Formats: sequence, C-alpha cells, structure tokens
Amino acid sequence: MRRQRLEPSSRTKMTSSWCQIRLALSASVLTGLLGMPHTASAMSKLFENDGRVVLRNGVPCFFSDNFFNKEQWAGFNVYVAAKTPSSSKFMWLLSTDRSKKVLIPDSAERCVLYGNPWPMSTVINAPAPLQEGVPYLFVISAGDHNEHGEEFCLGRSPTGAPLLTKWNYDGSHCLGEPLNDADKPSIWQRLFGK
Repeated sequence: MRRQRLEPSSRTKMTSSWCQIRLALSASVLTGLLGMPHTASAMSKLFENDGRVVLRNGVPCFFSDNFFNKEQWAGFNVYVAAKTPSSSKFMWLLSTDRSKKVLIPDSAERCVLYGNPWPMSTVINAPAPLQEGVPYLFVISAGDHNEHGEEFCLGRSPTGAPLLTKWNYDGSHCLGEPLNDADKPSIWQRLFGK
C-alpha cells in the first residue's frame, strides 16, 4: 500500500484541526471538572503536574519548573478559567505553534504573563479582566500527561498590595491565605505588624 504525501497546506490544516480538537477536549474536561463539587478527602489534582503562578506588576504570570524533556519540547497551550458557583468560563486561551520548538515557561523569570503574547503564539480567547475574590485555575498543557496547573485567587495584603491567595477546598470561594510562601508574613510581621 502506498502512502499519500501531504502537501504543506494539508499538513497545516491537519495541525490546526488537531490543535482545535485538543483544545475543545481540554475545554470540556476543564468545564466538567470545575463544575463538579469536590471534597478535601476525595479531591485529586486537576492536572498531572504542579504549575506556579507569581505576580508581575500585579498581573499573574504562569510557569512550571518541572517540565519533562525540555530539549525535545514543542508547543503548548495556556488557559485561565474562572469558577463561579454555577459554572466555569474561560478567561484567556493562548496556543503556541506545536510544529516548532518554542521557549518554555519554566521559571519565574520566564513566565507567561496573563493577557500577553508569547513567541510563536496565537490568542484563541482574548483576555477578560480578572477580579479579586474569584477562584481561577490556570493550566499549561503540553500534550498527553504533561499538564501543569494551579488554582489561585487575586486578593490584597493587609497593606493593600496585590496578592495571590488560595481557594477553599471545594473551589467555591477564595481564602485570605497567601498562595506562595514568599508572600506569607514572617513571624515578626505577624507579631508586630511590620
């Protein structure tokens, strides 16, 4: 049996179609998981690997420091979804070219800033404004069994500075507890408020 050679335009269409199918599947899984009630004891992670989120000038910036096989890595999607009591919705969706090797967001210094483009990327859903006190989930999807994510909320520190905070266990509301250890007040700050 002879294999038919695909022309470049056909390959591009196939890659684009595959990417759209993968995004649709990820979206439906995410919507289902965010809509389901969870309990602390039964809750497992929504993704295979931990991702990280930090603030850059008050804007969330996403990365993971445990990507597999960084040398052979090509393409990824980043999405942020909001969880409300009755549903979830995409706030932003970005996709990079999976046919080429791309820079990966593997550190706080090289993170994907919410709403900003990434080299060789396409914005699928334009960024919607993020609000304080709303539970969010971000996921960096780099293919099968290579999804990295974190739940987070936007809040304010006692001094009024922007702060990332945690969700409660069922994801129905945000907590005042800082998400990252670096943002937690020291013993001195807790005792003396400075």
